[in-house]
Amino acid sequence: MARGNGCTPVGKPKPKRKPPGNTRARKAGVQWRMKEVSVEEHLREQVQRAGGFCIKLPADLAAGIPDRLVILPNYVLFVELKRPFRGRVSVTQKWWHDRLRDMGHYSAIIRTKAEVDELMRIYG
Repeated sequence: MARGNGCTPVGKPKPKRKPPGNTRARKAGVQWRMKEVSVEEHLREQVQRAGGFCIKLPADLAAGIPDRLVILPNYVLFVELKRPFRGRVSVTQKWWHDRLRDMGHYSAIIRTKAEVDELMRIYG
C-alpha cells in the first residue's frame, strides 16, 4: 500500500481534482486554483503604481487583524486577503473588520485580482 506518492492503495493514480460543483469560478472568469499569494502580489503592485504603500501587518501583533495596511493618497485601508473560493473568515477576523468599520475605517476582504482592481478603481 503506497501512500503519499500519488497512488491509491490499489495502485491506481489518484483522480484529478475538479473545480467546485458550483460555477461561480467559471462565471467570474477566475482561475479556481489561484493562490492568495498571487492576489497579494497584485495588490502590492497596484498600490505601488498608485503611489501608495502596502504594508504587511505581523500576524503575531494580534489575532485576527487584517493582513495588509494600504496607505493611499487621502485613504487608509485595512485589507484581509483570502483564497478565492475556499478561504474562510474567522470570527475574530470578522470582529476586527466590524470594529474597524465602526471606527470609520475602510476594511475589505479581497479574494481575487478583479476585486483588487475594483478597490483601486474606487480608492486609487
